[in-house]
Amino acid sequence: MSGVKIERVSNPSDKLIEDSVELFTSLMQNDVAGISLVGGETTLLGSMARSMIKAAVLVAGEYYPALDENGELAGYALWMPPGRDLFDTPEQRELGLNEFMASLPEAGKQYYKDVSKTDAWWLHNLFVRPDRQRQGIGRQLIEVVKQKAKEQGQTLACSTTQDYNALVYKAYGFEQKGLRTMPSPWGDWPLVVLRRAVGHAAQPRLPTRSTPTLSQWISATLALFILADLLAYLYVFRAVVNDIRDSEAQLEFRSPYRGLDDLYGSGEANSSRHDPIENVPRVAAVVTNEDPEKVYPLDEHRRLSAYGTVTPLDRHLRVSGTMHTVLQFRVMDYGMERCALALRLPFIESNTSKPVDLDICALDVSRQLNLRTLSWSTRPPCKNLVGTLRGGAGEEVRLPEFSCKWGELYTYEVSCAAESPACDVDVWADRNGTWGVFMYQFQTV
Repeated sequence: MSGVKIERVSNPSDKLIEDSVELFTSLMQNDVAGISLVGGETTLLGSMARSMIKAAVLVAGEYYPALDENGELAGYALWMPPGRDLFDTPEQRELGLNEFMASLPEAGKQYYKDVSKTDAWWLHNLFVRPDRQRQGIGRQLIEVVKQKAKEQGQTLACSTTQDYNALVYKAYGFEQKGLRTMPSPWGDWPLVVLRRAVGHAAQPRLPTRSTPTLSQWISATLALFILADLLAYLYVFRAVVNDIRDSEAQLEFRSPYRGLDDLYGSGEANSSRHDPIENVPRVAAVVTNEDPEKVYPLDEHRRLSAYGTVTPLDRHLRVSGTMHTVLQFRVMDYGMERCALALRLPFIESNTSKPVDLDICALDVSRQLNLRTLSWSTRPPCKNLVGTLRGGAGEEVRLPEFSCKWGELYTYEVSCAAESPACDVDVWADRNGTWGVFMYQFQTV
């Protein structure tokens, strides 16, 4: 049992509205769709949520908070009835939308589109506190409006930008009616539209056929023109972005160390001695043969801070019987052109696991990898087996040194060796510790 109280609140307190805004912001701050709809300015998520909630509860919509035994907000749902849209009057837009839209950067204004959803009970928001999820609260927030829709012979509808949420709505009885990938400057995201018919409690009526009016024909034609323009814009935008990405990957990587080859080659200068450096991979991507087309999410540890969105330099090494990790290094620093691949695993107290054997295969690729398309089926082919790293918890092992050239890319695939096909490695490298596979560079001048 969820142990929450759910009822419609027509005049919520400022605290209840702000608690709802805070819940919305906390769950949407890393959502690509939410970031797109605020033009990349995540500080505007609160303004967007506040404008939606106020427009609904103070004018036409229905707001259902779920309060726990202490009267604290555990979740909420925001519904609009058939025949009304969230911002279909000037009064509603004055409740925060105009201010929010004025705050958007130009990129966000061009991208943000208001879509009419007036033919059903439309679920605009459904959020549940993380610690109260999987307790039936989301289902209750839908059921409370489902009964009202059933009495009036109406349907329920919603959209989501998360594949997992789509599965949850399907478990609630919704059917998927549409799916498309929405491109944006902040990343592509799926838009899934779902609908649920709830029947009619009254006697059925014979269907009647109505003749479309002239205004309806004009509205439909105008909508088609707008849709065609939007699709053309998105197509051109995506083509331009892809061209920019391709051209960036082909740019020459020029050396900033001008004249140093002549200086040290003359024999008139002696270099200082330097310890080996640890070079972490520029790219670390997981691929799996269980889903050959799957592209794993980028920047998994991205977070929102007081200074904006932070992308930590974290690298994931995940290797098992079905999962491999693709690593790409760029040799850096002048005069450090002897390299060696190494494996370092963290120490685990009371560790009883056996050492693992990892095969390192050099991949046949000379350009920077595109993580947006890298999967099991698109990864470059193996060129040759470099060697096998055998290590246990708390150990560091290394392959023999090899000659490496400054600025060049070296790409490898890490997999379980034949000696341990059921190996299981899952470690992260971050600024507090270099774990997993990395590259040593040794001084050569």
